[in-house]
This record gives sequence, C-alpha cells and structure tokens, in this order.
Amino acid sequence: MYYLFLMTLQIIYYQELCIFLLVVIGVSVVSYVNPPNLIKFSTDVFSYTRYSLSKSNEQYTTTVVIVYFPLSRSKYSKAKYQSWIENLLGFCQSPIIIYTASEYQPILQQLRRNKSLMTHFIVEYNSPFQIPSVKKLIPIFEQQYPSDPEGAYHSIGLYAVLCAKPFILNRSVELNPF
Repeated sequence: MYYLFLMTLQIIYYQELCIFLLVVIGVSVVSYVNPPNLIKFSTDVFSYTRYSLSKSNEQYTTTVVIVYFPLSRSKYSKAKYQSWIENLLGFCQSPIIIYTASEYQPILQQLRRNKSLMTHFIVEYNSPFQIPSVKKLIPIFEQQYPSDPEGAYHSIGLYAVLCAKPFILNRSVELNPF
C-alpha cells in the first residue's frame, strides 16, 4: 500500500512537472515576434483577416500560446479558471495566440484589456477532439479513462487538450502570425 501511494505520488508529481515544462516550452518555442501590433482572426491556415491596432514598433521575444476549451470536469472551479484567464489576458503584455471555439472568441477578446496588444485567434476547432493529432487517439483516451486515479476531475477532454500541445505549438511556430 505504501509503495502504491509513493508510486501514485510520483506519477502525480511527474505529470504536473511535465505539464509545467510543456507550458514553459510552449511559451519559449514561439520566440521571435515581428510587429506591427495586430489582432488577427483565423479560420484556417491561409485565410485570416488582419486588424491593425498598432501604436508603436515594439519587438517581442516571447509569444504566449493558450488553448481555451471549457471541459465538462476539472480540478478547480469554473470561477478559479475564469479568474486565471482574466488575469492572463488582462495583464500579459506579450503577444498571444489563442486556440478556441468561435463562440468564445468575443469573450476572450473582451478580456484582453489592452486592445493594442497583438492577439491572434484560431477558431477552426470547436473542441479539442477536432484537433488533427487528437482525433485518432480518442479510443485510447476512452480506454485509459476508467483506470485514471484522478478520474473524478479528469475527463477525456483533458486528455485531448494535453495531447494536442505538441500540435498546437508546432502549428503556432508554422503560422508565426507576429
């Protein structure tokens, strides 16, 4: 029993460490940004409209990449996640690429307090299950979910978001919208 507890503790620790590292890597991977300041909306790789909100020719070295798809179950309350996203979008001065469903784009855009900051919305996926790298993994998620020790607040949607990170970061680098 003690060994199982230690093993579970190690798995949770390493899982959270990996998530933290993926976020740090994600923020670091999209490294050089070229102005002008823009808010962009895209529905696919080659079709997007630019809305210039430029006020200066600043150069950025970091682009933040986020995925916003509300999940059916989560570790923290919806209010907690709402507070975090409000702080991130309201105070982050770096350019941001946001992957979300089209229905959430106006809400997230409104939370971006400084409208002159560069923001690029990618609204071609309505759920994490539509992301190409995730589609083929859904049967594996369904098989894995019943044995998840944190199943009370995990969901197959969470697995989809976590597994979409490499695709999302690679796609962000390829698009290089800034």
